[in-house]
Amino acid sequence: MLEPADAEIADRDPALPALRVVLDHEALTSLVAELLPADAKAPERVTVTYLRYKPGTSLTAALRLGYGGRTRRAFLRAYTAEGDGKLGKDVRHAEGPPAPAPPGVDLTEVTDPGWRGPLVAPDLGLVVAAPADDRALPALRHFAGAPGFASQGTRRARTLRHKPGRRWVGRLDGDARRPEHVLRAHSGGVNVAPYVTLAAAGLPVPEVTRVSRFGLLATRWIPGTPLDGALAAGDVDAPAAVGGLLARLHAVPAPRELPEARPTDPAVAARAVAALLPDLAARAERVAQACARALEPEPGVLVHGDLSADQVLLTERGPALIDLDRVRVDAPAADLASFVAAEIAAGRALAGAEPDRVLGPLLDSYLEARPGRPRPRGLAAHTAAALLNRCAEPFRHRVPGWAGQARMLVETAAGLVGA
Repeated sequence: MLEPADAEIADRDPALPALRVVLDHEALTSLVAELLPADAKAPERVTVTYLRYKPGTSLTAALRLGYGGRTRRAFLRAYTAEGDGKLGKDVRHAEGPPAPAPPGVDLTEVTDPGWRGPLVAPDLGLVVAAPADDRALPALRHFAGAPGFASQGTRRARTLRHKPGRRWVGRLDGDARRPEHVLRAHSGGVNVAPYVTLAAAGLPVPEVTRVSRFGLLATRWIPGTPLDGALAAGDVDAPAAVGGLLARLHAVPAPRELPEARPTDPAVAARAVAALLPDLAARAERVAQACARALEPEPGVLVHGDLSADQVLLTERGPALIDLDRVRVDAPAADLASFVAAEIAAGRALAGAEPDRVLGPLLDSYLEARPGRPRPRGLAAHTAAALLNRCAEPFRHRVPGWAGQARMLVETAAGLVGA
């Protein structure tokens, strides 16, 4: 059954008929069952884990398929009637010969959603297929044909994150079914500069084990406890060590090979809010304008670019940074603000709390590790921008009651910049 906010979105976009089905997991589960070949078993539940929606144009979704105690994966893409040509290309690509995999390697989550070939609903402009059959993410099919890319000992690939058309991140297990590597498959090329630069500076980051021109990057698995798990367990002292590590990161000279990466423009984030919740359009735009006025240009430093508690591992040797896809040059406050926004979005910090209070020991240790340097400027404005950038995430990740959380994030951002 559709949530009211989802029903309103579907009502506003009749040109994309698949949207109403995709937003309703019961309807989506029924549709997949109807499209299956006669010899295929229907999944008990089909859940959208990530949704990218372009109003009046298309949608792309990552699917989790429940078969009893086993989970499989797929991607879904749908277009308006004007997108028939793109749909045909997606279908033809998915109908191509599957990548041959050597025996003894479990690639089920990449290549086998529970049926062969694509499922197509022409009246809805929709196709569902295995992740490796995504025309917009060819790197994953390359991996499926060579699962020994990271190590000849790879025996199983497990999905960690999947954004169809953009990237797939997976855990590669070895003979003992223990994690050995993390593999990233990107729609564009990969750049190892952040990994190499930070490792050379002595920062604890994943070790690159192999990279390919097809958009694949393998790094060695780092055992540890995610910081968000430690915080959820009540370890309030855990962030203290992260502040010192962040200060070390900000002191590393940016490499010339660093790909250009910019934070999401607050105006773009405001438009995303308006597309989902039109009654918030004016408020979100005021927040974006206030952020633009407050965020003055300043000398940048090397930043993580997406700092949050789930991007930090607590290991026996101390904290380590992972997921370096968004490393860039930006204001020092950008990372601190990103962490605050993530804590508020996760519900571990009160929406009305001051950024300094949310950071607590992390900020204290960060400042202690930067003696004689000025305090990062514009933390409130950077936090407002980071919150605005997160407003569409509850919808994209299909969080129940997502509209209420999006409203909370907009209101919290507005309070920080007086909008």
